[in-house]
Amino acid sequence: MLNFVLSLLLLGCSVQCATLLRGGTFITYSESTSNLEIVDNGAMLFNDTIIAISKTIDGLDSHSSDSNVKTVNTTGKIISPGFIDTHRHTWQTAMRTLAPNIQLESYSWQYGKTGPAALIYTPEDTYISTLMGNLEGLNAGVTTSLDFAHGMFSRAHAEAGLQGTIDSGARAWWSYGVGPVVINGDPYTVNASASIDQLAHIRELASKNPFNDGLVNLGIAADPPTTEMVETAQYGYS
Repeated sequence: MLNFVLSLLLLGCSVQCATLLRGGTFITYSESTSNLEIVDNGAMLFNDTIIAISKTIDGLDSHSSDSNVKTVNTTGKIISPGFIDTHRHTWQTAMRTLAPNIQLESYSWQYGKTGPAALIYTPEDTYISTLMGNLEGLNAGVTTSLDFAHGMFSRAHAEAGLQGTIDSGARAWWSYGVGPVVINGDPYTVNASASIDQLAHIRELASKNPFNDGLVNLGIAADPPTTEMVETAQYGYS
């Protein structure tokens, strides 16, 4: 019955539209036990989504000769679901390795949202940094992340960061950072009421949510003083 269903799924493909991973160790999930399940020397057929997993290496071999199926030998490999990063700042990717040995206080001042980056970063910088941060994650097996995007210095920066996430193809909760924004370095000046416009911008973006066929969802990253954080949370639930 399984092979019949798979044949129907592949019937409409005029070009290679599925991949058969043959051999290897598959880390999957059992809905019956709600636990991880390890399949040794198995096989998996997939296109945009997983079509079938077999517990034997030859369980899906009837499809290995199909012209629209690409077969990959994964013997000796581990195939696992994508990893999830629950706290990421992709807009800071461009500053990676600049501070390998630094205290948190100095890091926040030099490379955080209230540091020089607020006056130097262009929207294009934010786009490129966000895009590369997500691609870096995908390359390392991180397919889903919560992006705490607290370097949103203007609407243009925010939209660039969101677009970089969308263009990466990663799955993400892109969480718009809300809080004060540096507007001058000397003397050091902060726009403490920036959250008013940020929250209005979030509502505008939310009307278009989700993005990229559901891969990217909009969130709110509350990172201001405590009293404002409460107001931001209340706004998020409204």
